[in-house]
Amino acid sequence: MPHTDIEGLPETPSNLYTTHESISYSTAKKILGHEAIDTASTATGAEANYWYTETTDDAVLAVHPESWGGSKLLARMTVEAIQLNAVPEGILEELNESTDIDLDEYSLLVFGRPSATPNHAIQEYLS
Repeated sequence: MPHTDIEGLPETPSNLYTTHESISYSTAKKILGHEAIDTASTATGAEANYWYTETTDDAVLAVHPESWGGSKLLARMTVEAIQLNAVPEGILEELNESTDIDLDEYSLLVFGRPSATPNHAIQEYLS
């Protein structure tokens, strides 16, 4: 019997990749690693978690793993966030062509997991 079927335990939490629209790690890494991104527009740890909790759900764009190894990386990663309005328009236009998501519709890109999301929730995405 899965542990989620035991009475009295809370429901298994959902993860960012199933509760928010998401893009692949390789696409998101192009934004995170771009030299034009101002450091004031990025945050890690508690500050990134705060940005995430203060952003409406429909404005959050999550990063999903592309492999088992990618899921392990994201599970261990301290949450990182990037304010997408600070990303140069040319970068967003270039990435819009390689994905079916309009990046202009979102304001926050989130890597890793907020502190309220346990590690096992990330593995659900690959199932």
